[in-house]
Amino acid sequence: MIDPLLLLIQVAILVLMILPGFLLKKMGLMPGEAGKVISNIVLYAAQVALIIAGFCTVNFSTQVLLRMLAVFLLAVVTHLLFYFVGRLIYRKAPDEKRRVLVFSTVFTNAGYMGIPLLVALFATEHPEVAIYGSVYVAAFNVFLWSLGAFLYTEDKSYISVKKMFINPATIATFIGLAIFLLSAIPAVRTYFIDPVIRNEKGVIFPLMNNLKGLVAPLSMFVIGLRLTAIKVRDVIRDKYLYLNLALSLILLPVLIFGILKLLSVTGIYHDPLTASVLMISASAPAATATSMFAEKFDGDSPYAGLTVSVTSILCVVTMPLVCALTLLY
Repeated sequence: MIDPLLLLIQVAILVLMILPGFLLKKMGLMPGEAGKVISNIVLYAAQVALIIAGFCTVNFSTQVLLRMLAVFLLAVVTHLLFYFVGRLIYRKAPDEKRRVLVFSTVFTNAGYMGIPLLVALFATEHPEVAIYGSVYVAAFNVFLWSLGAFLYTEDKSYISVKKMFINPATIATFIGLAIFLLSAIPAVRTYFIDPVIRNEKGVIFPLMNNLKGLVAPLSMFVIGLRLTAIKVRDVIRDKYLYLNLALSLILLPVLIFGILKLLSVTGIYHDPLTASVLMISASAPAATATSMFAEKFDGDSPYAGLTVSVTSILCVVTMPLVCALTLLY
């Protein structure tokens, strides 16, 4: 189960990482393109290392594999549910805002914030927990590069198998999954995985560890950069933003808990760790991809940045409160 106080501390630490980016931008020490450059570092290097490293921590076991499958299926349900609810709730919003609002509702910061939080909370007792976070992110990316791109462009060509599975995070998941499955073969584990991939005195393991450590601080740093463009009056006057905050940070995560609880009491599926992974991932703030994709596809990037920044700040309060529901699981 999730310790709400420990989660509060860990979320607060992550959110405080926003400050350096905010202050440096305000002081004029960061160029205009810094956000895009740093985002690419996180997307194509740090997150890839984070995902692969998660799969390398433990040897193959049927229990872990089954839990991975459960997390993936529940993550797919979560994203589809968030999409249909978002489309329904924001159908009357102005077109440019609607795209941002639906996108930010569907896609949470499950990778950049969710996985570091899961590791901080559960790695001691469950060293494989990063795998489950990575599996949730795999489902995230299946939808991100297809449905996510479609939300901004309304171009149906993005709804394709190629775009669903050929992207950095999904490829990293396939690599990590291959390592995890191969660890079931004693000879491969003894002569390749342990001495080459897991060797702390080698090259691959230290490289991945150093790169994955960049995910949380750099992603928060980028949010800090974008926070400088926010005007308080834009937050106060936007009724749709209030709706987005209530829906994304509170109501939908509570709905996910309701589904998990229903599966538990009916005897269909009960697993506290899976429930914790889903709750942390679903209750995370809007994904930084909300603004990255808005920039990429000529969406309303200022509004996207506003949504990401405000949800990232308020999640310090909402995530511990919502995730405290796992004590009732």
